[in-house]
Amino acid sequence: MQEQMFSTLGDQSVVVAGDGQMDSPGFCAKNCVYTLMHEELNYVLHIELVDVRHSQLKSAVMERVGCERALDFLMQKLKVDELVTDASSQLIKLLDKRYEKVFHQLDIWHKSNKLDKKLLKACKKRKNEVLKAWIAPIRNHFWHCVKNCGGNLMKLKTEWINVLKHVTNVHTWYNGQCSHGPLNDVGERQWINKDSAAMQALRDIVLDKKFLKTLPFYTRFRHTGKLEAYHSHRLMYAPKRFGFKYEGLFARSLLAAIDHNHHLHRKQARNAKGELVFSRRWSKRAKRWKVVIVKEKKTYSYLPVLCANLLKEASKEFMKKIKPVSSEQNPKKVAPTIASLPAPSTSELVKEHVSRF
Repeated sequence: MQEQMFSTLGDQSVVVAGDGQMDSPGFCAKNCVYTLMHEELNYVLHIELVDVRHSQLKSAVMERVGCERALDFLMQKLKVDELVTDASSQLIKLLDKRYEKVFHQLDIWHKSNKLDKKLLKACKKRKNEVLKAWIAPIRNHFWHCVKNCGGNLMKLKTEWINVLKHVTNVHTWYNGQCSHGPLNDVGERQWINKDSAAMQALRDIVLDKKFLKTLPFYTRFRHTGKLEAYHSHRLMYAPKRFGFKYEGLFARSLLAAIDHNHHLHRKQARNAKGELVFSRRWSKRAKRWKVVIVKEKKTYSYLPVLCANLLKEASKEFMKKIKPVSSEQNPKKVAPTIASLPAPSTSELVKEHVSRF
């Protein structure tokens, strides 16, 4: 499947989204599966499985190692023009130093989510309560600015800062105006006094130097929503509540990628009357119901062929009467366990053991 995708894409310049998924919900992950997905076609192009032994027993570095491996492999097969990731400082440094020819963009959803948190934190002060009704409009304004900047950083920055005029009910000024039409109703929102404490708090957020410095990473309006959805789907094959060996986890990750790519372009389901089927879902963040499309059921038509090929290959190995050769990236070749010290005998540990009670 991967070879077929590479052959189809050929010499085209591709934009890929990358993200790593750890094998446990805590901070002591043992494995990281790093995935590269085609940003426009949403096909999984490549996956890399990184064991903590590949990153000097530092789980925080596994995502960077996975990204490096995946990019090195994919750039030998395709012309990678752009990579979209989350706002990881390690990946920003990696792309800046080693992959200068790859244009780096960050996921806008993560940025708008951080903006939400900053505004919510400011609203906790009583003198800034008027900002609470403006959180959603300010977030939507940021999305609008990024989407319509056309890759122009100066336009993005200018339109983003203009939100400070809009919230004070100023919509035209000497060298510009808001891009919205006539305002008939602003709902329960109150216009903010330009000399108020709430306005000063908003200025601190909008004009924050760190925030403005990262705007070049959002000029192309990229997001990794489809990749996040795939990671959720992958948990069906490799749940975080169970531990798997390196080979087993890699095989499960491959099965998840095959499943995703095979069923990617399913059509919307129809009922007995031929009508399109929809469903409803409650949004915890927006606190409202929303409609979602129901797609046709999966067929898994590729499974019989896959099983036949696996049995065929297994029979060849059986006839040769040799053990399968392990992968070159098997972490056991780096170290037998994740322990940083050699293991003493069990009898020695029993003698030294002292109960905390």
